[in-house]
This record gives sequence, structure tokens and C-alpha cells, in this order.
Amino acid sequence: MLLGSTRLLLPLCTEAWDLEPVYDDPKIRQRDWFSMDSYWDTVIIDGGLSYGKEFADRLLPTVLNNCDRFVSRTFLNPSWPTTYAVYFPRAEELTPVPQEHKINQVYSFYIWNQKQS
Repeated sequence: MLLGSTRLLLPLCTEAWDLEPVYDDPKIRQRDWFSMDSYWDTVIIDGGLSYGKEFADRLLPTVLNNCDRFVSRTFLNPSWPTTYAVYFPRAEELTPVPQEHKINQVYSFYIWNQKQS
């Protein structure tokens, strides 16, 4: 499952949810992320935790209760003007704290792997 419709990530998912898709793709459903009502093995989001602290705090339990793993590319220090990004969380600010895979000073990947092996 992809939250949003990042074109380069669509090949990785079977379904994507976006309230306002900007292009047509049969995988994209016009759905609210907070309406997640089925279980997914993996959920991916690209930058969506940056929509605000309250937004991230509300989204995390919604997603984590409905998947085995959650992968988020999270902006830390964008070097461009942002329209929607207003919150740039560090891993330790999130509950539960994710595993962090640092890429550079601009963004990092956070992974919550809940599946017990």
C-alpha cells in the first residue's frame, strides 16, 4: 500500500490512496489515509509525516494498527521551499520510535517493522 501517489513508488505497491491524485493510474484510489480498514503487509509513505506533528501523531497508530511494516521517507531539512511540509520529525520524536536509515542531511528513512519472525 502506498499512501499518496508518488509516481516512482507506484510499481512497488498493489494499491495507492490519495485524496487528490494528480494523474491517472489504475492503482490509485481516492481515499483518506485515516479510513484504513484493511491489513497490509507493507505501507509506504513519501514525505507524509511532514504534514504536521498532530497529523503524524494521528497517522502513526492508524497505519501501525493495519500493517506488518511501515516505511516512511521523512524530510529532516528540505533545501527547497515547501508547500505542505511543516514538521520535520527526528526518529526519537515519534512514538513508537522507528529504526532510522539515514541517507543525508535532507531526508531519512524510518521503518517500523512489527512482524515477528
